[in-house]
Amino acid sequence: MILKAALITVVIMVFSFGQPGMAAPDPADSLSAHTGGRIELFADVDSALVFIDTTYAGRTPLVADSLPAGRHLIRILPPHAESWFSGAIDDTVVVNPGETLSRRYGLRQYIAVQSHPSGASVYLNDSLAGETPFLLRTSLLRSGRQLSLKKDGFEPLAVVTADLKGSIFQTALKAGWQQPLPDDSPYFTSEPKWSSRRVGLYVSGGTAVLAGIAAAYLKISADDRQAAYQETGNPALLTQRQRLDTWAGVSFALTQVGLAVFSYLLITE
Repeated sequence: MILKAALITVVIMVFSFGQPGMAAPDPADSLSAHTGGRIELFADVDSALVFIDTTYAGRTPLVADSLPAGRHLIRILPPHAESWFSGAIDDTVVVNPGETLSRRYGLRQYIAVQSHPSGASVYLNDSLAGETPFLLRTSLLRSGRQLSLKKDGFEPLAVVTADLKGSIFQTALKAGWQQPLPDDSPYFTSEPKWSSRRVGLYVSGGTAVLAGIAAAYLKISADDRQAAYQETGNPALLTQRQRLDTWAGVSFALTQVGLAVFSYLLITE
């Protein structure tokens, strides 16, 4: 009887330890669960580049598992390095053992508001903000605000700022009732639509606007290269910064020339 009970006990012990669900936990897994953390990263720009402790980790939205507990440096960059509508973001997070952190970052600094035709007045609620093409700071896009475009001869257009996505808002204005221009307008005459003077106005004005935008873009890019050079000491970045500064100066000079020609054509009307 005693021998039979002993055999039954041995069989039960062997069966119990042989089951996967009864296996003892792996000490390494237990240690990882208590010493590691998890962080979820999001941005208002899709596929933003994520660096954790200077190491490329992926693109947003990103989930980083098994991060060592402690302080970590987070750097978020726009998906396209040449984009000057967005800026880099640096952050420091502290991850505790077994903790899950969630962070959301706003990369967009500007929205380019464009209309066809250009020259439409841009309003935020009832306040005049500028004229298209126009760079709108995203810090002005508060909840409940309305962005409106108005131009003589065209139907007004209004959108809720919360609905603006991406870095560029572009729209075609719908032609409406046009008020006839007075005969004594100082800017428009009865001359043919494509006269040489009018073409000169368009070309010089367009050159001034485009060159100004290019100058701003090149200067911002040069400043970014300078900041990167100071962080890394890479001489190639310094060379790029000098080249961008040169082209920024050339673009600014073209802006001045375009404005001078445009002003001359208007004055001599």
